[in-house]
Amino acid sequence: PKPARALPEPMATLPRASAADILRATQKDREYREELRSLLADSLALLAPARVQPSAAAVRAVADAAFYGLTGLAPSRQTPGEEYCDVVHARPRRVMGEERFVRPSGVLRAFMAVLH
Repeated sequence: PKPARALPEPMATLPRASAADILRATQKDREYREELRSLLADSLALLAPARVQPSAAAVRAVADAAFYGLTGLAPSRQTPGEEYCDVVHARPRRVMGEERFVRPSGVLRAFMAVLH
C-alpha cells in the first residue's frame, strides 16, 4: 500500500480550526455556490429556448456538482472557503508509528464530492 501523505512539518503542528473559522469557511463556500448557481441559471436562460428551461433543482444540482467536483479534485484539495480561512482538512492517522495529521486522499475527496 501507498504510504499516507503527511502534512509538511510546519502544518503538522498547526492548531485545530476554531468553530468560527469552520463556520466562516462554510459561509464563504455557500456564497460561492450561490454565485455559481446564479451564473449558471442566467447562462441557461440566455442560451436555452424558453420552453426548455431547466428546473431550479436541476440547476442547483449541476452547480453544486461542479463546485464540489472542481474544488474537491483540485490539486490544493481545498474549497475556496477553506482557502479564505486558511483551514486545511486533515485527520489524525498513525504514520510510521507516529500520530500525524494527513489530508484525505483524492479518492476520498471525490467520494465526498459525489455524496454532496
